[in-house]
Amino acid sequence: MKAHLLTDIHNEHRDAPYRVKDLDFDILILAGDIDTDLAGIRWAAEESQRLGVPVIYVPGNHEYYGSELLSHDIAMRILSTKLGVHYLNNEALVLDGVLFLGTTLWTDFQLTGEHPYFVEHQIRRVMSDHHLIRCGEALFSPGHAQMLHGNAIDWLEESLQEHGDYETTVVVSHHGPSQLCVHPKWTGSIVSNAYCSHLDHLVTQADYWLYGHTHAALDTHVAQTRLVTNPAGYPGQETGFNPDLVIDLKEGKAQ
Repeated sequence: MKAHLLTDIHNEHRDAPYRVKDLDFDILILAGDIDTDLAGIRWAAEESQRLGVPVIYVPGNHEYYGSELLSHDIAMRILSTKLGVHYLNNEALVLDGVLFLGTTLWTDFQLTGEHPYFVEHQIRRVMSDHHLIRCGEALFSPGHAQMLHGNAIDWLEESLQEHGDYETTVVVSHHGPSQLCVHPKWTGSIVSNAYCSHLDHLVTQADYWLYGHTHAALDTHVAQTRLVTNPAGYPGQETGFNPDLVIDLKEGKAQ
């Protein structure tokens, strides 16, 4: 099975929606920050139909901007089901012997090991997530993110323990699962706590881990697990994006 991975397209900042190249692949994988509101789901469905391939959609943080998190997650699930998009947020999908595990994977704010109160205070101040997303009547907080992170980890640990029956296991998250994922610009910065978590012990239980959010392309390994992101980024932003990236999930070779 050949997969085309795209992340952080940010159609909300483009004059016209990004058009996926018609390459030789079997599935389109979107690892979040495609668009805000429900526009990303509609775009994914249109591209899936145009290209004649299924699409996996894992929501990023930007999908929730301007919305209440839990109700918007439900709305995205409902629309995805209606339009034939495989929406995965703490959910699994099996296609052609490949197990896909998808989760937004909000961070735990422990990447740099600094005092939690200091980290949370700084992140709340600088990250738009905590100004543009609501949880109920309150603004989305680092505490909310940590709770969702814990839920995702519990689900991932259980799901990965059951992956032995499948030929290949692929985890798709929006936030990064390793220190290796940190954008060079944010290495050692407190801001990196909002982008990645220390989860190498989980990464090594999958064959592939595909992620987004960092806006810095990466294709590397943690032990035998291939770790890949392919962000288009904002218009004019240099991210190392490869619009031709195809990953053979059965052989581990990029074309």
